[in-house]
Amino acid sequence: MFSAEFCRREGIVSCEHRADLPSKKNKVSLYRLQLAGGGEKHWVVKRFAAAERCKKEAEILAVLASAGVAVPRLNFAAENYLILEYIAGRTLLAWLEETEGIQEGELQTGCELVAGQFSDWLVSCYAALEQAYGEPLILWDVQLRNFLLGDRLYGLDFEECKRGRPETDIGRLFAFILTYHPPFTAWKFGFVTALRASLAPRLPLSWQLVADEADREFARMQKRRPHFRLPGENGSLAAQLRRLLY
Repeated sequence: MFSAEFCRREGIVSCEHRADLPSKKNKVSLYRLQLAGGGEKHWVVKRFAAAERCKKEAEILAVLASAGVAVPRLNFAAENYLILEYIAGRTLLAWLEETEGIQEGELQTGCELVAGQFSDWLVSCYAALEQAYGEPLILWDVQLRNFLLGDRLYGLDFEECKRGRPETDIGRLFAFILTYHPPFTAWKFGFVTALRASLAPRLPLSWQLVADEADREFARMQKRRPHFRLPGENGSLAAQLRRLLY
């Protein structure tokens, strides 16, 4: 995987493939590296199907890192793969799935803490991107598997960044949160409520546009998933979401 020249420069004696990491779009692998001084470290190699996506992700990572936004350190960029810092932790999706069964009192505290960390990261990310590019950019792929809880919260996936309003990301994010299995639970509505409360004072969002985008994402889900059903009748879910957001 690593060239002899690269290994000499980085002081790498040997490397071992340890695991393939979950990814729907790319091939992502974890390597253990033995160093000349006797130590070791772990790196992630992310291979892209399209070179332009690789280039975009490398560029966005550099912009965010220079602004102090928590992202994996970029160690090396090639035409169609990146070598990234490995960060130990669990994805926000894993956190959500593992945490939902906790008793209500503990759950509320943990939910608000993570919502605060998540909103801090999103606010910093949007500000850094707008500062760098002179116009608002959004992540678009805001699935919770693209965020990692380690020593702090990190963003992981930027190849789909594009021009747009933050309301698009936030509406899609809320739709994703509510529909992870099991969907539309009171706990997931509580997490959305905590995120909304944390974001509202810090991002100048139109909550009507956020709700509209969530509705559009629900409609896209119904087209993508033949067995997907929204709960309630006569628009009751949309009305519930709008009451929550407004």
